[in-house]
Amino acid sequence: MNRKPPPTSTLLQPMTDEDRVDLGAIAFVFLACSELTDRELAPEEMGAIVSRIHTWLPVGDEPSVERALRAAVDDYESLGTSEARLQRLGRHAARLTRRLNLEQRTHIITDLIAIAEADGRVLESESGFIESAARTFGVELSRG
Repeated sequence: MNRKPPPTSTLLQPMTDEDRVDLGAIAFVFLACSELTDRELAPEEMGAIVSRIHTWLPVGDEPSVERALRAAVDDYESLGTSEARLQRLGRHAARLTRRLNLEQRTHIITDLIAIAEADGRVLESESGFIESAARTFGVELSRG
């Protein structure tokens, strides 16, 4: 996925196997932001996750959304503990930091903000998660 993501549409190139791994890592990060922060995955948040994952896909590869989310959910649930989930989250974040350019990492942070806002309230724990992710990804958060 070492290519420039479009602001609101899908990628135009076919996905490679590495891109699919990156998409799974992004889905895991989105899921962790929603569930680890308050132990609840609101339907609005899941809808936002699905919507945001679509912006990372090449045209015509919508089945990748379902595969990436199912794999992320299965992986997330199989870990069982918050500590194990945080460790996996760290590995995914490290991978994405290495593989994605600054604009793509900024896109992830923008997505995380939209996911956190999806249920109409942004908890302090969600804000903290996003701030930590921004630091990890080397993304400057605008204060407004």
